[in-house]
Amino acid sequence: MLGRYELDSGTIVRIVDNDGQLSREIDGVDPVRLLHNEGNVFEYETIPGLMMAFDTSDDGAKRFRLYSPTQNMQTALEIPALPSGEESRTSLEGCYFNPETRTEIVIEWDQDEAFRMIKNGRGRDATMIAADYLRWNSYRFRFERDESGIVARLWVDNDRIRNVRFEPWDQCRGTSLGRFAPL
Repeated sequence: MLGRYELDSGTIVRIVDNDGQLSREIDGVDPVRLLHNEGNVFEYETIPGLMMAFDTSDDGAKRFRLYSPTQNMQTALEIPALPSGEESRTSLEGCYFNPETRTEIVIEWDQDEAFRMIKNGRGRDATMIAADYLRWNSYRFRFERDESGIVARLWVDNDRIRNVRFEPWDQCRGTSLGRFAPL
């Protein structure tokens, strides 16, 4: 059960062991102890009736389902472990463009899981969540690779948009990232 999970909404949830007690952690939110109910079902200590049931999906991925009598069920899938090595991180670096929105995104690996990016001239910090997956606030950046392992496109989601496609672009403009000089 321990691990990092992502809810349908994009919220990252960590299930951790705190001195023998299972807890739920979310960045910026107080941790909550999970009380064993029965089998694979746990209840939030602070919210009676809010239950978390752990199981595996049809394809074998670990997950939990969050439910209560007053809300729709939510599902969270486990996030795979982060890849090791610089190559998995530096291979994401580059400039990506969406002609429909006229949006340019430049991505550069900084260190560890930290990435720097520029979107339409404004700098931002992003974090690697899993292989080929970065997050910045509510934005999710998923990289798609071709058969040879080269990044072929970037997909961007957030609260208001889904699956906006960005292609690698060799005409970066107005960027201040060190490895990508403006044309």
